[in-house]
Amino acid sequence: MKNKDTTKTEKQEFNTLKSKGALLLRLYRGAKLLFGASVILNALQIAATFLAPLLVGYTADFVIGNSVDGAPSGIAVTVIDAARRFISAPELLICSIAIGVFALLAFLFGFAYRAVLAVASERFVKNLRDGLYEHSMRLPVSWHNRYLTGDLIQRCTTDVNTMREFARTQLIILIRVIITIVIAIVIVFGINTRLALVVSCSIPIVAVYSYVIGKVISKYFQANEEVEGELTTDIQENLTANRVVRAFGREEYETEKFGKLNEKYTQQWIKSSYIMGLFWSVADLMSYVTLLAVLSVGSVFVARGEMSFGELLVFLSCTQQVSWPVRQLGRTLSDMTKASVALGRLNEIYSGKPETTTENGKTPDMTGDIVFHNVRFSYPAPVKVTAEGEEVTEQPQVNTEPVDVLCGLDLTIAGGSTLGVLGATGSGKSTLTYLLTRMWELPEDCGEISVSGVDTREIPLHYLRENIGLVLQETFLYSKTVAENIAITSSCAPDLDIVREKAAIASVDGDILGFEKGYDTIIGERGVTLSGGQKQRVAIARTLLKNAPIMVFDDSMSAVDTDTDRNIRQGIRAATKKATVIIISHRISTLMAADKIAVMEDGRITEFGTHSELLALGGHYRRVYDIQSAYDEEGGESAFLEDK
Repeated sequence: MKNKDTTKTEKQEFNTLKSKGALLLRLYRGAKLLFGASVILNALQIAATFLAPLLVGYTADFVIGNSVDGAPSGIAVTVIDAARRFISAPELLICSIAIGVFALLAFLFGFAYRAVLAVASERFVKNLRDGLYEHSMRLPVSWHNRYLTGDLIQRCTTDVNTMREFARTQLIILIRVIITIVIAIVIVFGINTRLALVVSCSIPIVAVYSYVIGKVISKYFQANEEVEGELTTDIQENLTANRVVRAFGREEYETEKFGKLNEKYTQQWIKSSYIMGLFWSVADLMSYVTLLAVLSVGSVFVARGEMSFGELLVFLSCTQQVSWPVRQLGRTLSDMTKASVALGRLNEIYSGKPETTTENGKTPDMTGDIVFHNVRFSYPAPVKVTAEGEEVTEQPQVNTEPVDVLCGLDLTIAGGSTLGVLGATGSGKSTLTYLLTRMWELPEDCGEISVSGVDTREIPLHYLRENIGLVLQETFLYSKTVAENIAITSSCAPDLDIVREKAAIASVDGDILGFEKGYDTIIGERGVTLSGGQKQRVAIARTLLKNAPIMVFDDSMSAVDTDTDRNIRQGIRAATKKATVIIISHRISTLMAADKIAVMEDGRITEFGTHSELLALGGHYRRVYDIQSAYDEEGGESAFLEDK
């Protein structure tokens, strides 16, 4: 059976996210018109800002100075002539009013473009957050195993905020600088070409300088992001495992380790600040030198009569308006290197291949036989995803071939029956459940797993998983109420009576009623307020509520005592009469009532049969049974410890 790739939409989406530019275009969906409007409003504001100095120059030369030499600015004359049609007043007053009107227009356009830009940038960031969350939910377990949780959280918080600043500030500043420079160059070249060259020459110098320094700073920002990821991971792990830290008295050690990481992070930013401080200072110096050069050369031209005083005022005003954006250009380019680094780190997430599914898969009745036929499987070598979206296999230090976890395994589980699975750690028990639910994909040439005669690779993922109830070894509970945690597998909110019914089968109803708020008790993060056994039983209850035709319990009763174990098993048998049940456990008392029991060793099934049949074989199952029976007869754990 062929393993079909992702749907056409998912494949196209993945292929387009190979570059940062493609990712940016996708994030601007729904906000392009708003960004375009903000650019237009920004251009109008800049134009209105430049009209004011033109009018000041006209006023100085032709109104106050009564000059008859030289040609006034065509734009200034047009504005003044238009104003005379509406205002009957002395020309000086008309010029003053016109300057004030354009100052007001500059304010209004500036307010409008910032308001529109704010909406556009927030939509940009919303698209980014939604896309990250949605895409990460479709990434396979193998992808999540490559990254530390703290690092992913840091990417989805700090890096997202960096991209918000890019969309809200840096990009529009870059556009604003370009528009400002273009308008200023047109104006000053129209006044005096030689003096305009003084202004023009400084712009490429600052631009090249900014680009070179930006490349240097980007390396520092990349290192800063990586160290911050380490710091976030350390915080996340120690807050999650705070009880473990206290149990082993490691508070001082963990505090010292965090202090070293924090010092490393601090020093990294200090180095970056030195570079940025030097860069900004030199850029400011260049701007001041340009302004001084314009003032000096322009004064000489005025003294020689080669340009008027009003034209010098226009030149100084234009140079002043250009100098700040040019200085901002350097800072913006350096800040944009941070955005580039952040975008590359976010693109690593977007470039992850989603889980494979089928466009028009089969949806068989899931009550039939489950068959593992010649299944061979080994976990792949670790893979690192580069910022460009390329997958690179990390080479192991020792040149060894990957070890098969499952070695040509054949197993048939009759529909509606209960199968027990016994085996040592690493024998491949949990791998069976991962492959059955396609948390890990079985390669095409490594056998076949079928349900009701249909290869699981042909069954849509959502249909396959909604028909399999799974209790994993590592129990995870949400920071919600007990009732919400149990009801989380239900598509609609069930009645409390139904929730209590499933909790009673899992032998946890009495414990919950003993809590101060009963089923409304808020469970702490990762279920920290419950004991290990209570967490397992809550997880069993929520799986039973799902009422799936296939149920898998992967060592899910290891933290409960034998009496509770027996009560849960009896309740499960009564509640899942028609379901196919797979129980994985190290405890034979948990498995002995199963219809069939499979004993796994080194990825193979070495013994298969009923409890009595396996005892009669006298093999591994019998040896484990004898050890556990002797252990129980001697008084369990307390007797074992006394004997030691």
